[in-house]
Order: sequence, then structure tokens, then C-alpha cells
Amino acid sequence: AYVAAKLALGSDLVKLRNSVTRVTTACFEPSLDYIVAKVPRWDLRKFSTVDPAVGSCMKSVGEVMAIGRTFEETIQKALRMVDESCAGFDAERFDGELKYRGGLDSVEEAVKCELQKPSPMRMWSIAKAYELGMSVEDVHQLTNIDRWFLAKLHHIHRIKQSLRSMDIFGLREQPELLREAKRCGFADRQIAPMLRPKDCDSALSPGLKALSDRFLGVQMYSGGRVKEEHVRYLRKKLGICPVVKQIDTLAAEFPAETNYLYITYSGEENDVQLPGAAPLDGPLSDVPIFEPSDVTRFTPKALSRQDSLDFSPVARRTSAADKGEANPPKGQRIVVLGCGCYRIGSSVEFDWCSVSCIKTLRALGHEAIVVNCNPETVSTDYDESDRLYFEELSHETVLDIVELEKPAGVVVSVGGQTPNNLAMGLAENGVNILGTSVDAIDTCENRFKFSKLCDSLRIDQPEWSEFTTVEEAFHFCK
Repeated sequence: AYVAAKLALGSDLVKLRNSVTRVTTACFEPSLDYIVAKVPRWDLRKFSTVDPAVGSCMKSVGEVMAIGRTFEETIQKALRMVDESCAGFDAERFDGELKYRGGLDSVEEAVKCELQKPSPMRMWSIAKAYELGMSVEDVHQLTNIDRWFLAKLHHIHRIKQSLRSMDIFGLREQPELLREAKRCGFADRQIAPMLRPKDCDSALSPGLKALSDRFLGVQMYSGGRVKEEHVRYLRKKLGICPVVKQIDTLAAEFPAETNYLYITYSGEENDVQLPGAAPLDGPLSDVPIFEPSDVTRFTPKALSRQDSLDFSPVARRTSAADKGEANPPKGQRIVVLGCGCYRIGSSVEFDWCSVSCIKTLRALGHEAIVVNCNPETVSTDYDESDRLYFEELSHETVLDIVELEKPAGVVVSVGGQTPNNLAMGLAENGVNILGTSVDAIDTCENRFKFSKLCDSLRIDQPEWSEFTTVEEAFHFCK
């Protein structure tokens, strides 16, 4: 946009500098070593009379942008960015849509019908088609989507099939499969439910059980459902960790000077200096599967009337001093989580909050590191912050960035609901949450704790209850 504006004002490409390299001119053929995918967000369910067909008419309320080094990695990142409840290119999202619609006799016919018309659910209908055994050519005939894209999506499907054929101990013996899955954009929380549950007692030899006793502060995987934490710990012990790359328009032909960053598993080294990028030590092949718990597990407490509820600046400073807390010293790294994808009813105000937070941190002498995935926001302008990670706002990704950057704290309170949802998980992993305490966030998010707080403060509230069926809600209303 900057170059286009300059051209409109009469400048030429020879005079304009490339803002990425700051050395070459804009009159230079770009050479890219990364892939970008943009995915729009539709909220058509909120408007019952809107035609769900996607065409030239503008119907999206926002968009996300994902950056990676393979198409599979980039598209799976983007699908998670546009909806945090989505794990990636999985058929479960389409199954939920069919259940919501109801009244369908044949799943295969519903899939074929969905494939023939562009709609917000088309991507997940392709995943369902592959689950039903349809080939790339079958899907191409129904969608007219280029076979190259369909073949890449089918590669994701084949990796899913491989993961479903083994348990976590089998995955430990095939690190290359796990590495390929991560290279193709699979999240830890996406891999975990695909692995078959296993009885740990029958899977580990006495020697391995004895070995596990020497790992202080960790708990052995004891069978049952595999969790995201198990996959994360396994891949880290196998040395499968992401690297940080810079946006570079000349594919490293000239040094890039920008702080525009992304993380990927398709790389060998980091493009920037990172305090937490030390290699892992220790044997990798004979390590049993553990659930990491070497940090003190954080359990939020419900606020009560006895807790300090005076939120004035003086009271907050006094409370912090009593607890021995202090503001981070100048020159510290601070991570700020952005708003993610725009939604109806919540958009630019979160971006304003993020930018105001960034400017305040930099004015106080701190290094502001932004994590966001919305190309429409000012907070994702790479010259607004000291470092910008154009990445998804997920527990795994934010924790990876925190481990690499080693910040003094993370700000979750300026980006809205999406980063607030991450506060509990980050706190459980020992991340310092700045601003509103995790206890207070949990009390506001948990309706039971919030109701108890209102009762302790003698604040009137309407009668309410939680239901799992319509019948229960009906009887409560009666």
C-alpha cells in the first residue's frame, strides 16, 4: 500500500527503497521462500435469511493470514486462526454442521451437494469427502478446484490416517512421521486425539518404568486419552521444535532488516537471535512418555468478599507492594497478544487497545513483542512493535514463542476473548501474566465462581442454572 501510494504521487520504483531489506530498490523481482494463505471469516449463522452461497458479494466479517513454508502448514494454520474451536483440516467440523442442519438421510449425498457449491463449509466438506474414500479426481470433478491444491489437502489426510494407526509409543518410534506432521501444520492438540489410547502398564517394560522414576517432577502417561501436553513433551524430547523465520522478499539474497516474523517446522535455524533457542540435551530414543508437571500446577481460586476489590490506582499499587510485586525493569521483553480474527460486535476497539499497550510499553523502555494473525489491524503493522509474530493465538504457539523469547511477562487483557481464553493454560505452564490476575479472569469467566462472588458481596442476581437438555431448561423456566 505504501509503494502504491508513492507511485500514485509520482515516484518511480527505482527511487523507492525496499522496506524489508532497506538496501535494494522496489524495482526488483521478488523471490519468496514462504507461502501465505488468507482465509475469510463468515458469521452467516447470525443472519437466518442470508444465502450461504459464497460468490462475488462481500459477506465476510473479517479475515486471517497465515505464513509458513509448505501449503499444508499454512492452510492448517489459517483454519485454526479463523476459528479457535477448529483443530485444522478435519472432518469433525463438517460433521457438526450436518448435526446442526439435521434431517439428512445420506452423508455422502450431503457432501457431494456441498462440494458442488462454494460455501463457508466447503473446505471441511473436502476433508469429509476424503474420509469417505473419495479421491482427488472425484473431488476435482465436483469442485473444479485445481488438483495441486486438492493433492496437498489429500496429503494431510494421509498423515491423519498414519497417526490413527498407532498409539503414542508407536509415534515415539517414528519421529520422522511426527516431524512430517508438524511440517504439514498439525497442532499438538490435533495430533493427540488421533492417537489410539494405550494401557501404559502393558506398554512399558520394568526397565523403562525404573527409568521414569529418575525424572523428578514429571508424571508418567498412565494410559487412556492422549493429551496435548503428552504430544508436546514427546516432540520436544525428540528435538522437533519450531524455528523463527523473517519475512524476506528476496529469499535471503540480501539480509532482511524487518522484525516481521513467523514460526515454522520447515527450517534448520532461526533468522533472529533468541534467548531461549538453546538446543535440548539428553537421549531421545529411550525416553518414556510423560506429562510435564515440573512447574507448580496453577489452580485458580474463587474471589470472595474478603479479597481486595478496590481497583483504584492507589489501592492497586499498595496491593502490589504488599505482595512484593514490582513493574518489570526497563529493557524487558513483554509479549502482547492481539485480538485475532474480527467478529461481529468486537473489532477495532481491541486493535486500539493493543496498539495503545504497545506504545506505552515502548515509551517505558520495554521491548514489545506482538502475536497476532489479523492483517487488517494496525497492531500487525511491523513498524508498530519491536517484533511481530504473525501467528495463531493458540496455547501451543504462544507457549513456543514465550519459550523462545523468554519475556518478563505476557499481556492477555487487551485483545478480547481470544487471548483471555489462553490465560489459564499459560499460567499453568509458569508464564507470568501481566495486568488483570488469572484468578480474576477465571472468576469472571466461570459463571459458578462469579455467582458465588456476587452472593458474597450481596449483589442481587437472577435465578439461573446450567442445563444439558432442552427438557431440563423447560422445567426450570416453569
